[in-house]
Amino acid sequence: MKKAHLLLVGIYFSVSPLFAYNADSGEKLYLEAKCQKCHTSDSFTSADSKVKNLAKLKWRVKKCNFAMDAEWFDDEVDDVVHYLNKKFYKFEPSRFN
Repeated sequence: MKKAHLLLVGIYFSVSPLFAYNADSGEKLYLEAKCQKCHTSDSFTSADSKVKNLAKLKWRVKKCNFAMDAEWFDDEVDDVVHYLNKKFYKFEPSRFN
């Protein structure tokens, strides 16, 4: 019984981050920070985009967060990444931390 409980807890903590991101919150943060002043939808859909995976997307969002002094927490960065991925990039969902 104890092993089954530990197994379920382990599965929960390994899978739950996949579903913890909130695209609606990410969109709100993106709009509040006025990211669209620099990034139009063409920026995300361009054939020569340097963002080729979720890890690179997260790195770019963190870079903008710092440059614009948005002061987003890590979970908010994740929400923005999730929003951008859902709306534009469509990378395969995975843990990107």
